[in-house]
Amino acid sequence: MKVLPVLVAATLVLVAGCAQQQPQQQPPPAAGGEPESSGNYYKDDGPPAVDEIDWRQVAEPVPTFGPLNPGRNRPYEVFGVRYVPFAEYTAYREQGMASWYGRRYH
Repeated sequence: MKVLPVLVAATLVLVAGCAQQQPQQQPPPAAGGEPESSGNYYKDDGPPAVDEIDWRQVAEPVPTFGPLNPGRNRPYEVFGVRYVPFAEYTAYREQGMASWYGRRYH
């Protein structure tokens, strides 16, 4: 009956080994030198920090108009929803929320 104490001791050693916590590594700081946030953006791909850009120095955008390609402005349907692109330039104004696709795309 000396096997039982050996099994109990081996089980305790295995359980104790599993109970040890590994030290957690800190993530490297983002490009701006600040640690990453809660994960809203992938790595350093979020909008620039406010203090990086002096918005008073940024010129207002000026829209430019090129010719519309009638072959590419045909009506189309996606998932049962029909879309009709503009066939000619008309007055159009929209206001609302914009999307941010990351620094790699803006």
